[in-house]
Amino acid sequence: MTEPLSELIRLRITPSHYQKLTEAAALAGLSLSEYLRRILSTVEHYQADRSAIHNTERAAMEALLILRQTIDAQSLAQVHEQLVSRGVSPLPMED
Repeated sequence: MTEPLSELIRLRITPSHYQKLTEAAALAGLSLSEYLRRILSTVEHYQADRSAIHNTERAAMEALLILRQTIDAQSLAQVHEQLVSRGVSPLPMED
């Protein structure tokens, strides 16, 4: 069962912005309220996806730094050559 739509949000926007939103809702075959609810829902999903991507990037960077601590300079140079041959720029080694 879906939650009832009982709360009201009042929002001031310009007449031109209102017109654009009304037209977009009509083109989508939705009421303005439903159109705006879908936009808000999309933003919430985007923020969750963005957070997951950020966490993945952090985990990948941590794994990379751990691996770099366990590899000798010659092996790292070979890995960098392989990356460059594939068109990928290796991350610079930080001291």
